[in-house]
Amino acid sequence: MLSRRHFVPFTSFVAALLLAAAASAQPRSDTVLTEEITAALEDADLVGGRIEVAVRDGVAMLSGEVRDEAQRARVIEIALFIEGVAAVETDLTVLAPAAAAEPAPPAPDPAEEEPGAGWTDPPAANPAAAAPAVARRPDGDVLRQVQREIEDVDLDAGSPAVTVEDGVVRLVGQVANAWEWGRIVERAEAVPGVVAVDPDLEVAEPESQEELIDGVRSAVLRYAYYSVFDDINFGLEGEYDVVLLGAVTEPFKKTEIEERVSKVFGVRSVDNRIEVLPLSPNDQDLRRALYFRIYRDPRFADRASRVNPPIHIIVSRGVVALTGFVRSPVESRILESIARSTPGVFRVVNRLQH
Repeated sequence: MLSRRHFVPFTSFVAALLLAAAASAQPRSDTVLTEEITAALEDADLVGGRIEVAVRDGVAMLSGEVRDEAQRARVIEIALFIEGVAAVETDLTVLAPAAAAEPAPPAPDPAEEEPGAGWTDPPAANPAAAAPAVARRPDGDVLRQVQREIEDVDLDAGSPAVTVEDGVVRLVGQVANAWEWGRIVERAEAVPGVVAVDPDLEVAEPESQEELIDGVRSAVLRYAYYSVFDDINFGLEGEYDVVLLGAVTEPFKKTEIEERVSKVFGVRSVDNRIEVLPLSPNDQDLRRALYFRIYRDPRFADRASRVNPPIHIIVSRGVVALTGFVRSPVESRILESIARSTPGVFRVVNRLQH
């Protein structure tokens, strides 16, 4: 069970460019929308090709190249939250898939084979009488390739010791975190000729539990795609085993946040219990409406420009959860009233702290 004293809430952020459009009750021209979307994308400093923007009758059309699916989602989000944009259509080319498959291990180089080394023993003089031979790669070849594979991993600690006996690989040593542990074992298992992997790898301890907690918090808050519409918390089971909780708007966020946390020094394991919110156009409209109603309200507008705005807006099938921090119980009640009065909201759960 998670210890209450180890439960750590997060705040989240959205770039200030989401506030670039000026408040106005009048329809905005396609020319103005084009200029503001273009400026917002430039301010976001996205890595990749230039994004071309055209707006017709309030519908933004984006074309060009993006680095991966995560960047594609970010570009759409930026355009969608410019006030006056009714919808976003895209013709974006993804240069590299967000979850690219690992390249297959290289085939053994015949030039590196030891004299006489081979995959099978020579056939017996009498094939009919000989027992069926089992093809097995020599342990020496397996050992050398496992060592090369581990050396290719960007390790903070030194490489572990490797031994191979009858195709069983034994790894002994210390690693910096759960990511290194998993990566080393994964690389070893993928080597041709490996029957099994026996990892005797110890994860290094951080200076203190507080240092680990600070590292996990920083890993999430510095994640580029973590927004006010996501809400991540974490707990500890044992001293250094992390449990991730909360909700995000896209599946790739769940995966990438887990990887970032697993790379924190001293994290032994990560149990990812983050919920991926339903992909719903109605929920997306509600997020947008609530964001502008809350962060353009004079009583809360000063918090919108922070790197990490303190109020989270979590929407799932019309149910709104408000989380984060406010200055007083009065502010909490005001925010709940704003959410309840927003068209399309079925129910409001107030989890704001003060």
